[in-house]
Amino acid sequence: MKRNTIVEIICTLSILSFIYVALSKLLDYPTFRLRPGKSQLIIRFAETIAWLLPVAEVSIALVLSFTKFRKFSLYASLFVMTVFSAYAMPRYNFYTPFSCGGILSKMDWYMHFWFNLRLLGLSIAGISLNHINSQKTALQKIMKPRQLYSYNFLTQRKTYN
Repeated sequence: MKRNTIVEIICTLSILSFIYVALSKLLDYPTFRLRPGKSQLIIRFAETIAWLLPVAEVSIALVLSFTKFRKFSLYASLFVMTVFSAYAMPRYNFYTPFSCGGILSKMDWYMHFWFNLRLLGLSIAGISLNHINSQKTALQKIMKPRQLYSYNFLTQRKTYN
């Protein structure tokens, strides 16, 4: 399988997960809005986080769909998944403050944590593969065949191929 194809699959999975989670939060916004306020770590910013988080998830999903912004969006995905995973670690937080809704809400805490780590791993793999692809593309641009010329004996002129 080509690296570009793998990066596309990783981006598609990330897009689907971000859109799914953001929509489930927005569809059950009254419940979701109350959850961050129960955590002592973010109680000051609970209201802001409650509306900023779904907007950020949808934004990252939209930007992931454009190949021009792929590098930025993969790093944004990595950042968000790192924050989610670090925040959900048991030594920092014994209460799960966010409800992802839908199928993800049926997962227990450990399963949800490992699901986040797998998405984090996909982001890292996407960044690595995208970096390799961009290096390969840059090398191809540098190493493209030079215009060679041949000498035409009949016309006594140089012609470029």
